[in-house]
Amino acid sequence: MPEEVEAGLDAVIRSALADAAIPPQQRQSPPQPRWTLKRLVGWVKDNFQLSCCRETIRQALKRLGFSWKKARKLLNKASPEKRAAYLETLEEVLRAANQQQCLLVYLDEAHVHLDADEGYGWSIKGKRFWLSSCSPGRAKVSFYGLYLYNLGQVRIWPYASANGINTVDVLKRLRVEFPNQPIKLIWDGAPYHRSALVREAAQVLEIE
Repeated sequence: MPEEVEAGLDAVIRSALADAAIPPQQRQSPPQPRWTLKRLVGWVKDNFQLSCCRETIRQALKRLGFSWKKARKLLNKASPEKRAAYLETLEEVLRAANQQQCLLVYLDEAHVHLDADEGYGWSIKGKRFWLSSCSPGRAKVSFYGLYLYNLGQVRIWPYASANGINTVDVLKRLRVEFPNQPIKLIWDGAPYHRSALVREAAQVLEIE
């Protein structure tokens, strides 16, 4: 493949990658279509009057350092400045934990609903076999998962639901297990994490 064609492929792929990462709020035009081998074959023919197969395009992209992979979402609400400040704080906490000055705990919840098992069964040929879901429903369990960074251990505690009262109970269980260690807790911004009830309990239990 001619060098100018490979250079064109390199430019158009990199342009598409940059365009794909632009948040919708900042766009001046619709996003570019995802480049596939089929589309690139047509692009090369239109721009360079060169006919080539998909395998030729694929080999050229590999030479250019590209690979076919699943995209990952870029969270547009994230603030680089706040993230940098948070990482500085986190480094201090990790340093204290590594020096055994505190017990560092990561906590999150998983909510598991009881639902129908799809399984197999006879159905009409050419039509989908639909089975009505019973989720979301009242039959569920919430698991509080704690990762104890210093110890490399986990605790998984089930509750009927995740709320302020049960979260306070989790904090109490954590303090009972580690009565004398300073505890630093990292979790997300779930409403019941930020409630006055939970914050007051954490203060009484001396959990930061």
